[in-house]
Amino acid sequence: MGAMASLETKTVSVEPGNVASLRVKVQNNGQIVDEFVVDVLGDAASWASSNPPMVRLFPGQEEVVTVTFQPPRAAGVRSGDVPFAVRVQPRQDTAGSTVEEGVVSVGAFVEATAELV
Repeated sequence: MGAMASLETKTVSVEPGNVASLRVKVQNNGQIVDEFVVDVLGDAASWASSNPPMVRLFPGQEEVVTVTFQPPRAAGVRSGDVPFAVRVQPRQDTAGSTVEEGVVSVGAFVEATAELV
């Protein structure tokens, strides 16, 4: 059994250079006390983080983890819908991992420059 996870929302929007967050409820459905590592997978992983990145739970206990998306303000960041997944992985019961999927909608990066002539 191991981990159970549910996203507060499956979609979140953010502009490059800004921050957007969502909450993930993590529950220990196993029979032993375990530590659960929460990480983000997919194209958004390089500019996403979870806080706390690990929770220790008794059987039946649950805790909320905040996942934050902060795409850099740079031309190389893809705009539009970026799929992501949040993986919750128990340290003891490794077969009990679970993954929840969602989409982060990234706004377009626009930067104007001027030159004096």
